[in-house]
Amino acid sequence: WSLAYQALLKDAEVDPWSRGLYEGRLYLSWYKKLGYIPTQIPSRMGYAFSQCSRTLEYAANDYAISLVAKGMNKKMDYVKYRNRSRNWENLWYPKEFQGFTGFILPRYIDGKFNTEWDIMYTYGGETPFYEGTSWEYSFYAPHDMKKLIELSGGPIKFEERLDKTFNNSDPYRPYSDEYFSIGNEPGFLTPCLYHYIGKQWKSVKLIRDIMKTKFGSDRSGIPGNDDSGAMGSWYVFHAIGIFPSAGQDVYFINSPHFKNVTIKLSDSSDSILTILAYNLSPTNIYVQLARLNGKFWEKTWFRHSDIGNGGKLELWMSENVSETWGVGKHLIYPPSLSDEVVETGLPFVSSIEPDLVVDEVLKKN
Repeated sequence: WSLAYQALLKDAEVDPWSRGLYEGRLYLSWYKKLGYIPTQIPSRMGYAFSQCSRTLEYAANDYAISLVAKGMNKKMDYVKYRNRSRNWENLWYPKEFQGFTGFILPRYIDGKFNTEWDIMYTYGGETPFYEGTSWEYSFYAPHDMKKLIELSGGPIKFEERLDKTFNNSDPYRPYSDEYFSIGNEPGFLTPCLYHYIGKQWKSVKLIRDIMKTKFGSDRSGIPGNDDSGAMGSWYVFHAIGIFPSAGQDVYFINSPHFKNVTIKLSDSSDSILTILAYNLSPTNIYVQLARLNGKFWEKTWFRHSDIGNGGKLELWMSENVSETWGVGKHLIYPPSLSDEVVETGLPFVSSIEPDLVVDEVLKKN
């Protein structure tokens, strides 16, 4: 643990010697200084900028480090990286576009935003957004969806934005356009975001349609480069009915394609995860009731610790959307960073204030 933790800190604190493609964080010094990576800075070795997407990814990485620090009882590091994981907010701007307000936009060194940026523009990695648009990346704060939903105008407006994202799909290129593309990683988590507003059933319907229309057994069986198994793993997880939120210990419960799934988690004979879907059929795709390890489970998600040493997830399926399970209850929503303020009692400090501020915060708590 100690050696691995040192590696995490090096990644978060030391600039890479090369272009930061295979190791380290490119433009890390700017990220630490400003709380975001500014646009129009000299590139290193001519590689892509991706300032906005890197800022969002670095913030998510910082949150993952904070979780490890918390588990290792490194309180100062926990507070530091937890606060730094809010850096994605530094690129949020209340720009209005197609009836929605608030998007991730490029920002200059002087703090001004590029408010003229085309929300729907993308071109590989040679823009502020890597393999995606501002529209797509403005859904990406996996560790604090509660805050992102708030900035997007609240649950109702967020649901409308999600609906537009998927309902606007080009019929000739389904799920492969400027609103959403399953062909690259920026869109992998987005179909699960209905969980954060108590509409898990919408994720179920959507995910099954994506699997049906974009994956197959012919020579074009996957919608994009497999990227070391990323595309295949997206399909496999959804086929067994769960999906992980990368960098966290959270799994979303969606809808299995199999009545019985058995997964061996380790060499131990007891470390078996079993997923049972009762009454499952091509039409019975919605969860009516769930039980985890023998206990009735009202959440649409669970933690790795719930199944890490083995477990049993039982799902009762129906053709009708449940009126009670996983519907509109704030207490059952997946966790967000914003919730930790209540849980820990520790206040946030600005992501661009000196680390000395963290010392003062800890002294007061």
